[in-house]
Amino acid sequence: NGVDDNIEVYINNDFIGKYLSGMNPFTVRIPQKAFTNEANTLKIVVTSATDASRKVKEKNIFARKVFTGIIREIFLMGTPQVWVSNVKYNTQVKEGNQANVNVKAEISSGELEKFVVSSDFRDSTKPLGISKTTVQVESALRRKNSNEVVASSSSQSVEFENERTIPVNFNLSVNNANLWSPDSPNLYEIVVSIYKNGRLIDRDSSTLGFTHNTIKKDANGSSFFVNNQPIELKGVDYIEESAINGPIMNYQKLEEDVLKLKTLGANFIRVKYYAPNPYLATLCDKYGLFMLLDIPIYDSPKSFISTNEIKVRMMNTAERLVDSYDTHPSVFGWGLSENIQEDEGALGEFFNSLSSFLKKSSNKLVYKTVKFGAKSINVNNVDFVGFKDYRGYHSFESIRNEVIRMKSLVQNKPIFLNYGAIIQPDNHNGFSDPLSLDYQANYILNLYKIAKENFFAGSIISSFNDYELNNPLMFTSNINQHLASSGLVDRNRQQRISYIAVQALFNNEKEPLLNAGSFSNNTPVSFIVFGLFLIVVLVLLINRFRRFREYIFRSLLRPYNFYADIRDQRILSLSHTIFIGIIISFTIGIFYSSVIHFFKTSEIAQMLFMMALPNATFQEFFYNLVWMPEVLMLIITITVLIFILLLSLLIKIIAYFLRARFYFIDSLTIIIWSAVPILALLPIALTLSRLLMLTSSLIWIVIIIYLAISIWVLLRIMKASSVVFDVKPLNAYLVGFGIVALFSVAILAVYQSSYSMTAYIQHLIGNFI
Repeated sequence: NGVDDNIEVYINNDFIGKYLSGMNPFTVRIPQKAFTNEANTLKIVVTSATDASRKVKEKNIFARKVFTGIIREIFLMGTPQVWVSNVKYNTQVKEGNQANVNVKAEISSGELEKFVVSSDFRDSTKPLGISKTTVQVESALRRKNSNEVVASSSSQSVEFENERTIPVNFNLSVNNANLWSPDSPNLYEIVVSIYKNGRLIDRDSSTLGFTHNTIKKDANGSSFFVNNQPIELKGVDYIEESAINGPIMNYQKLEEDVLKLKTLGANFIRVKYYAPNPYLATLCDKYGLFMLLDIPIYDSPKSFISTNEIKVRMMNTAERLVDSYDTHPSVFGWGLSENIQEDEGALGEFFNSLSSFLKKSSNKLVYKTVKFGAKSINVNNVDFVGFKDYRGYHSFESIRNEVIRMKSLVQNKPIFLNYGAIIQPDNHNGFSDPLSLDYQANYILNLYKIAKENFFAGSIISSFNDYELNNPLMFTSNINQHLASSGLVDRNRQQRISYIAVQALFNNEKEPLLNAGSFSNNTPVSFIVFGLFLIVVLVLLINRFRRFREYIFRSLLRPYNFYADIRDQRILSLSHTIFIGIIISFTIGIFYSSVIHFFKTSEIAQMLFMMALPNATFQEFFYNLVWMPEVLMLIITITVLIFILLLSLLIKIIAYFLRARFYFIDSLTIIIWSAVPILALLPIALTLSRLLMLTSSLIWIVIIIYLAISIWVLLRIMKASSVVFDVKPLNAYLVGFGIVALFSVAILAVYQSSYSMTAYIQHLIGNFI
């Protein structure tokens, strides 16, 4: 029923084969010759995904935790030597509910010498000793609950040899068929039977529902029609997971979820990250719940998707999905991808071929999901499109404008809006707090109305239940940083107020009253207080100590003479150097902590930190600090001081090789006094968070100023080195930039080889910036 990710199968230590599951159901046939007359040993070796396949699964911000191993049941099935190995069908519904079924049954044979059938039941164990045999195959259609046969086929004779699989086709017709829909989930059953000498050899059945899903256009856009009746998509993202056993959901829990979804008023679920348990599909057939099934390509760089490894994997996944779920009437459509940058080259051709395969192999619809901010949308290879919200849009007015803009990019295709909010499960501050339970409900209520205003085909709420993430999350400051707390219910299926809100929306009931609260997202006062304290200290030092004032102005206005004093061992006050070094370090600490604290709920910031801190332990430690800005400021300050000492040590080592009479205190003096321009950031750091609250676009001006000052400081260090070591400035600059380039290339090479950083940076720029 599903294994993550690959398995190798051995019988009695004989290799049978290697198979990709990726949590899709599949069947492995064990050859008869692999068995012995004694005890037989079945060995299954499970391996996880590697390389690009692993990164595609794990490196999405909202990727669910990857559980490697045998997640779902494995069944051992015994069959006769001639058996029904597969039943596929497609249906057609015509006017007057006239329904046709084209059945393609695959009949397989094993070693016919062991095929035992006799007209005399008492002699049924006697081998026939033949290498060929003829069997009769029949097909019938009956109602699921009453077993009433409504159509049947004539018997077909099929001749078999050893180890063959032969397709047998049937055509069945039903007058006045009861159609399947979420409101009336009427089911039938196709039964394929094999007979020999009038005796039943094997029988297999498959659930069937007659449904006709179409898209119709009008002046306001396009809508879904089921059995010629309009239907509004009222759905939720469903991640198969609970608090008790993680991804291992027993059948009772699955049924309880489906019943809760029906109570919610949902008529669609979008199953994310993994293919559903086959029993979940059976339950959706039974209770009337459409499913959207995704090929698991979420928010990944197109350079990954363009590799043959991923292309082959996703094509195989698509084939497995169709093979396992296409006959379920509850399956409405196949999802190509989510937030993959549009490409007209090789990647675009791959998605076109993937879509063509799905449409050729199945009569289900095909869709894809794109995030807010998409610059273009190719809709030629899909039947409908989903718009996914993104945390960069903070007001409902900006969301409304973005929805209108993106709708203009879609050529009259049905659109659903996919949205939700990750919150703090115990936050009751009211919807003015963007991490509160009331905010989640208020956000869903408003975006549902935006979708209705723009005549969308419907909404999919993200998500029905909380689930465990593969990577820690910075947004929420939850105790469990690996919890995606976006659910209408938690992992124990306890309802939140958002569940009540969605239930009211889906069932046209009265919306719940929400608490507004009085939350305000202010800059930590400690930044302002401590920054003002540093400015006062700096001003006092300049006014009170003449030599300190001279050092400041000489280092800025007459750097050559200043550095010459260091070269000639003229005494500079060590205490003044230490003071200015501490102030510079605190300035950088306030600056960085202000920026990080402001962007702590940004998806872009989360992606950048995931790239910079690939280790999950480091991420967890850092994300805790983000929500403690004073501690973060102190740690950054200490880190800057350590960096100054290391940089001073590097200059001292260079001096040693140049045989210069140079002390560590001299190199420390060079680094600290060369960094004096950084003090210009202090007044900016004080007001930075306040300025960013006016418009976050100011960050680009701040970045430019910061980079300009950093380059200025770097050039000052190189100039100081040329003066102190008495070398030509050009040589000093060449060596300095060479060292910077060497370290930069080395760091980039490590990140590139281990974490494919450039691919993710390109993805980030292409989709969000």
